[in-house]
Amino acid sequence: MNPPHNNDESAQTGWRSKLSQVLRDPFAARLAASAGTLIILTWGLLGFDLWSKHIQGETAAREQAAAIARAMDERVVRTLRLADQLLKVVGEEIKEKQSWANVDALTPILRRLGPQLDEILTLSLVDAQGIGIGQSNPSVAVGFSYTDSDYFQAHSTQPNLGLFVEKPIVGPASGQRIFTVSRRVSGADGAFLGVLVASLRTDALAADFASATIGKKGAAHLIHIPSLQIIVRQPDYQGTFGKSLPYRDIQEELARAPRGVFRGDASLDGEERIFAYRRIGDFPLAVSVGLATSEIRTDLLREFASTLLMALILSVIIGGGTVFILAAHRREVGLKESMRRWQQIFEHAGWGIAVGSADGKTLEQMNPAYAHMHGYSVDELTGQAIEVVYPPSARKQLCENIALNHQQGHRRFESLHIHRDGHVFPVLIDATTVRGELGEILYRVLNVQDISQIRRAQEEMRIAREFFQYTFDAAPVGMAIADIEGRYTRVNRSMCEFTGYSESELLALNYADITHPDDIERNMAARQALLDAQCQSFQMEKRYIRKDGREIWALMVASLVTDSDGKPLYSIGQMLDITERKKSALALAVSRQKLRALAAYQEEMLELERKHIAREVHDELGQLLTALKMDISLVRLRFGDNLPLQEMIEGMRSLVEQTINVVRQVASNLRPAVLDHGLAPAIEWLADDFAQRWSIPCRVDTDDSEIELDEQQSTAVFRVIQESLTNVARHAQAQEVVISLRASKQQLWVIVKDDGCGFDTVAVGKARGFGLFGMRERLLALGGTLRIVSAPGQGTSVGIELSLANRTSL
Repeated sequence: MNPPHNNDESAQTGWRSKLSQVLRDPFAARLAASAGTLIILTWGLLGFDLWSKHIQGETAAREQAAAIARAMDERVVRTLRLADQLLKVVGEEIKEKQSWANVDALTPILRRLGPQLDEILTLSLVDAQGIGIGQSNPSVAVGFSYTDSDYFQAHSTQPNLGLFVEKPIVGPASGQRIFTVSRRVSGADGAFLGVLVASLRTDALAADFASATIGKKGAAHLIHIPSLQIIVRQPDYQGTFGKSLPYRDIQEELARAPRGVFRGDASLDGEERIFAYRRIGDFPLAVSVGLATSEIRTDLLREFASTLLMALILSVIIGGGTVFILAAHRREVGLKESMRRWQQIFEHAGWGIAVGSADGKTLEQMNPAYAHMHGYSVDELTGQAIEVVYPPSARKQLCENIALNHQQGHRRFESLHIHRDGHVFPVLIDATTVRGELGEILYRVLNVQDISQIRRAQEEMRIAREFFQYTFDAAPVGMAIADIEGRYTRVNRSMCEFTGYSESELLALNYADITHPDDIERNMAARQALLDAQCQSFQMEKRYIRKDGREIWALMVASLVTDSDGKPLYSIGQMLDITERKKSALALAVSRQKLRALAAYQEEMLELERKHIAREVHDELGQLLTALKMDISLVRLRFGDNLPLQEMIEGMRSLVEQTINVVRQVASNLRPAVLDHGLAPAIEWLADDFAQRWSIPCRVDTDDSEIELDEQQSTAVFRVIQESLTNVARHAQAQEVVISLRASKQQLWVIVKDDGCGFDTVAVGKARGFGLFGMRERLLALGGTLRIVSAPGQGTSVGIELSLANRTSL
């Protein structure tokens, strides 16, 4: 069962397919395009109307907010101007009567003029020392110090300061929300006499703000700019009076222009609004009015609902009418398309299709494939008797088939047809009798397939199968077919003879059951690589265990057979018995090893003999020559006055000197005495001797590590290096030779490298000389290796690698 989302995807795919089929019809495409255009135009006009009403609503909101802000500005300015005029009048009367020092005269003035403005709560006079000396409100005591107030600090330090507006506070005596405005009182000489202060109630201003039409989510503020504290807010929430607005929108806008309109959330509730703001005259006050954008959208959507309903109805009418017209058109087109499609299928079918008469004797209609199959054209066969395509030998069967087909209604059978040129070919016929509503036979439909190629393929398969069977059974090598798990499914006679098992016994076994335990892991790895398509086939030499327990060797070649998708079906293995060859190879390897050991022994004996001869020559002959030299010297001393004899003695002495040098050279060539001091000194001596003898610089590069070799190893390495230098001197034409010597506790590495002409290692390897072969065999006898790297014009590098783990002692 498919998951639900697969069904949804299938449904969507089918719907898209049907839609694409409909739209391929030009009429349907034009009708759909017209309907789509009308619907798009309807919704486009609706969208444009919504957009224009949205613009109009925002514009109206901006204008409304600006108008309310302007009205609030005028109201606050009027109140401040009236308060300022009152303070000026009170100040002039106080100066005229010089009442700033006379409390008894001051209090009546304040109490008489204080009630002149409803917004004023109290009028106060603070003297030059900051002490309150007069109040218009009898319930408010005097004598308090106001030196720390903002207005006193401002007026006492700024003589030319006009009306000063202070941040909002809650009156300490009245408990009412107020903000104060104040003016400086100065004498005729400009001396600071005190400050007149009017405490303005915010109630009247709040009533004006509350009367503004700002909606349920609108907000109006009167703000003290320096502190950004709220003096009046509508709606008036608990705790908002005197609270600082934490947002920067209003500050940035006021810094940019004294009035304007912006969109933001410069309020305490986070509601987005369209704000209009105005700075109130020269006073440190600002008024802002914000209309909530959500209410504008709500009003817009309310107005748009009716238009939207009409657009939906119109779209449904257009869409429904289009679908109805398309359905009718599609039924008509579908009928024509069905007829055309069936005609195309009939005309282009690969099988031959023919329509016969009700009695089954006449060909009334056929497709080109049927006529071509028999070598005729459609016109030539139409109306002909059906037996024209049957050879005489099959016409009796034709009559039987017609009768059976009339009885059964549908039959599938094989028969023979005849071509126009006379050759007979086999066919597969699918015959159906078509009846009318009353059961009468109307005509017969014949589907005919030429199966000549199928018959030829079947014959070829039979021959191939028999050929494989004969090859498999008669093969002189063992052959087996195994399934994916490795179980034998088929084996030949040679396989049975090879393993000693019968066919039934092998078919009950797995290839691993008769494989030598030491070869199973390697065999399984190679077989897995074959199954994983990492290779097409593999071969390996492996051991089998016969039924009698004997171990036998075979060269096994395995290949994989797959289906059309590349999925493994089975494997075919061929096993060639190589037991005798393996025994011969083993005997040859043993013989070769013995010969190599014999050669090494002979080389060792030769070196010992050289050592013995070198010592005999050096010690015995050298001593005799030295004694002879000494005797000649004594003769020369004794007969020094005999000049002819003196010349003869000098010639004899010179001849003895040359003989001594020759003896030393012969002894050194047989075996240098320096080898007794270690390999490194011997190589140093050999390099110096080579450089002196051949005038070719020879440098020894060593890491000064201790090299612990036995005499046999030292002699072998020395001789290989000596032979390499001899080859350099004879053939390399080198300018320099470097001998690198490195050693560890387990391994020795020596490289003799020259910058000479080099040579082709392949060509030299095919030569009959024994120089390089002798060097390699000398090292192989000690478990070492020789590596030669060279190319024409690139010099030669002879590498020696010798294991020190298996040293032998003499």
